[in-house]
Amino acid sequence: MLPKRYLFDSFIEDVFAEGRNIDMKCDIYEQDNEYHIVADIPGVSKDNIKVEYEDGYVKVSVFKTEEKEDASKNYIRKERYSGVVERQFNVGNIDQNMIDASFENGTLKLKLPIKAKTNKLIEIK
Repeated sequence: MLPKRYLFDSFIEDVFAEGRNIDMKCDIYEQDNEYHIVADIPGVSKDNIKVEYEDGYVKVSVFKTEEKEDASKNYIRKERYSGVVERQFNVGNIDQNMIDASFENGTLKLKLPIKAKTNKLIEIK
């Protein structure tokens, strides 16, 4: 038998977690004329991650699948999940041909070289 406090805490936790599929925490910083995005994506293989750049935005998509529920098991709590999560970051004008991406031990690292900013004088007619 589980104590009432445990059941209540679990219920509250589930209510607030509803709708959350995959948690992708990210750090973003600028260093050496590059933007760096570091994302924690545990429990996912590299093949289930897609990174795209379009119109000044980098989009990271993660696809996670879970094994089917086994009817012979009496689950007390089931927290592993399936789903898709996407994060999009406005990085502006970068050199898309020089984007570097690596994934190791559940951490995705992106290096996005910033294109040289040029100012243009607008002639007033």
